[in-house]
Amino acid sequence: MAKFEIRWSEEAYRGMHEACEYLERHESSWNAQMLAEVLEGIEKLRELPRLGSRFLSSDDANKRVLTTRHFQIIYLLVEEEGIVHLATIRHQRQGSPPYE
Repeated sequence: MAKFEIRWSEEAYRGMHEACEYLERHESSWNAQMLAEVLEGIEKLRELPRLGSRFLSSDDANKRVLTTRHFQIIYLLVEEEGIVHLATIRHQRQGSPPYE
């Protein structure tokens, strides 16, 4: 089975950048582990693109969310093209974003 390509939206990059900045201000190995979990989750989507559950506020089964212990990775699965498009990355305390 071919691996899926991961594509990052600007919002996903921004969310990851903000998470990194936050973790830098609050240095600890626990925070670095949280970031590693997000990156590992994204990497798993290459081989298991349906690993995340359906995004509840959408009727589209390809809009999905992968939840780590502390973060949500919101993505769109474009199966026919072999693409996982990362829409945003958010801390769970931020709540679920609307997905358009």
